[in-house]
Amino acid sequence: MKNWIAALFAAFLLLPVSGAWAGELGSLGAVKTLTDTAMKDIAGGKIDAGFKALQPYVAFSQEEFGEFKAHVAEQMPQVETHMGKNVGYELVEDKELGTSLYRAVYLQKQEKSALVWYFTFYKGADGWTLNDFNFNDHIKDLF
Repeated sequence: MKNWIAALFAAFLLLPVSGAWAGELGSLGAVKTLTDTAMKDIAGGKIDAGFKALQPYVAFSQEEFGEFKAHVAEQMPQVETHMGKNVGYELVEDKELGTSLYRAVYLQKQEKSALVWYFTFYKGADGWTLNDFNFNDHIKDLF
């Protein structure tokens, strides 16, 4: 199972960053609300809704964003097969670096284990943009 998550993560990292259509969030509070809303949907099996919430604020092309969403949707049934049913989500780290970077780390909790989701935002001149997000099953790396 770790091989498919690692491959998906590696493919996502290869996506070039392009802010051609990225919107900005005006406050850190809006960023925190967005990530919590998206994570609630994604962990609850509403992948389309979670990604739709994030879409206006990502720094990737629509095509790349759609490809990542499709990969996530394809992999979630396997997550349930190997890790059990979803039992919720939890914010486990909430960190600001200076005044320009923010990262939220969530657990997508399953019956037997969890996925770790990372959301990294950058604050530019006009507000906050989702610069990177990904997931893996390396819960031990949180310690």
